[in-house]
Amino acid sequence: MNTGIKKIALTAAIALLAGGASADPLTWTELGVGFNVVDAGDDSTDAFDIKGSIGFAGIGHAQLTYLDGGVDGSEGSSDFDFDGYEVRAGVHPSVGDKTQLVVDAIYFDYSGDFDTSEDGWGLGFGVRHQMGDQFEIRAQIDYQDGTFDAGSFSEDFNNTVYTFGGRYYWVPNFFTGVAVAVGGAEAFSIATGGDTIRVDAGWSFGGDVL
Repeated sequence: MNTGIKKIALTAAIALLAGGASADPLTWTELGVGFNVVDAGDDSTDAFDIKGSIGFAGIGHAQLTYLDGGVDGSEGSSDFDFDGYEVRAGVHPSVGDKTQLVVDAIYFDYSGDFDTSEDGWGLGFGVRHQMGDQFEIRAQIDYQDGTFDAGSFSEDFNNTVYTFGGRYYWVPNFFTGVAVAVGGAEAFSIATGGDTIRVDAGWSFGGDVL
């Protein structure tokens, strides 16, 4: 299953990079909320998030996500709650009138019960493509490099996350969407593993703020 989703995401990314059409560039100034569910074997992990982003200078963007969730352990394992944030800053040059190439620098920092924490850096590469006036699709590949700490235990990790999703604009500003992330995109990925499904809703404010 994981291999199939990865192939779909990579195929979509290649197809979008090769494509193009004619419309105004997609905007980046928006605010939304999301609900995340992680497939983590016998454990159950879910989280809510608030995500805001701004566009500037016609090509740049910055994004901040705050996330709050928990892991419900299977029989014999402990439950714990966590929260934290992820910051992204990058550029989104147009590679067609309806397609943008996305390049991000990433920093994340999460903490949880039992003196646990996870932080690190990453790079993201993706595409964003508008289909008609109300629908868009996205494909993203993120590389993460960080450290997981639990009391006196510490372990470095790296992770590659493949994300593919779609978004529908019910009116010019209000949208809902769904995305699948393969490779542990959620906080505490080294502890929970698994793939993430995220559903969200939000409001687009239109053009750049600067």
